[in-house]
Amino acid sequence: IIMDEKAKIDINQVKPGMIWYEDNTFSFDKQADKKIKAIVELVENGVIYGDLMASEMHDISDVEITWPDAKKFFKEFSYPCEKNEKIVWYNIDQFRRVYDYDNYHAVKKAFDKLQKVYRIGIYWSSSEYYTKTAWYWDFYNGKRGYQDKNLYLYIRPALGLEVE
Repeated sequence: IIMDEKAKIDINQVKPGMIWYEDNTFSFDKQADKKIKAIVELVENGVIYGDLMASEMHDISDVEITWPDAKKFFKEFSYPCEKNEKIVWYNIDQFRRVYDYDNYHAVKKAFDKLQKVYRIGIYWSSSEYYTKTAWYWDFYNGKRGYQDKNLYLYIRPALGLEVE
């Protein structure tokens, strides 16, 4: 889907697995003249969510930290967001939808096409289970669980774009 920069984004045309470019256009194929912002993982409730690991604009790498440190990371994370954008820390229900069979395979296919490794591992969600525990999502097997907040797991910042 190629739209001119001033065109309004038709969110109904944006699908998981699409490459999200710096000019907020989307395509299933790599366009050599454009920088990749993210890979679309989820589209729901007027928001497009993208995995930043494929970004050609900003270096995002997997790090393992405790849940309290993850909470601090997301609060302080300085990412140059544009209007209507924000950095998102997925809750456990969003992770379940990201891992949905069709979404997961579409996103993985996009990463493969770009010759990049799609994230696999165990990631903290923003959802607490109890005072000392929080939910995680395991991308090895598609299962959720909860762990002591002081364990070291990966974090996964995503980019969210609210579409008018």
